[in-house]
Amino acid sequence: FRTFSTALMAESNSQTKTLEMIKNIISGAVLFIIILFIWQISRSINAQVQRLLLVIQRISETNDIGMRADLKGKDELASVGLHFNTLLDKIEDLVSGSQDKSHQLTGSTNNMQGQLEGVIEQFHVQADHTTTMATAVQEMVATINEISESTTIAVEGVQQAAGNAENGRLVVESTVTN
Repeated sequence: FRTFSTALMAESNSQTKTLEMIKNIISGAVLFIIILFIWQISRSINAQVQRLLLVIQRISETNDIGMRADLKGKDELASVGLHFNTLLDKIEDLVSGSQDKSHQLTGSTNNMQGQLEGVIEQFHVQADHTTTMATAVQEMVATINEISESTTIAVEGVQQAAGNAENGRLVVESTVTN
């Protein structure tokens, strides 16, 4: 029985060692597969982050907000890329709207400038007319003054003639009465 027990024990130990070695190999293989799987996930995440970072850097360098992140998948990073693209779309719409408003404002400013130039031109024309009228009024005042002076001289002449006529009448009366 001893030999059988010893042989059984040796066989059991051999089987245990074999099973232990198989267990270690399987554990090592599973650990290797897990490490490989983690490495692949990490590499995929890093690649997605790197592509997103590259797009952000290019936009920053070129100010081209028309660029978009092209992240594939259904994970959180692809969702971040989608939201980033949506944000860029909204920024692009805002910039486009601002440019439209700027063009409208430029057009309104040019229109106002044209109208202001027209008003200034009319002001100059009105100023020229006012100057012409002022000159005409001054000439009329000068003419009226000349007429007034001529009238004064004529009145003096008439008064002198009346005085001479009165003297002549007196002379004639005195001659006729003598």
